[in-house]
Amino acid sequence: MRRKDARGGAMSGLVAHAAGFVAERFARSADDRLGRAHMESTGRQT
Repeated sequence: MRRKDARGGAMSGLVAHAAGFVAERFARSADDRLGRAHMESTGRQT
């Protein structure tokens, strides 16, 4: 039972870490897209 609990905790920890990594990477890509769109819009205006 203890081994199963330990494995479950490790798996949930890995899942949470992976979810956080994906969320952070998605946020970065979204920021990059917004930055590029802003640069393009400002470049077109000038």
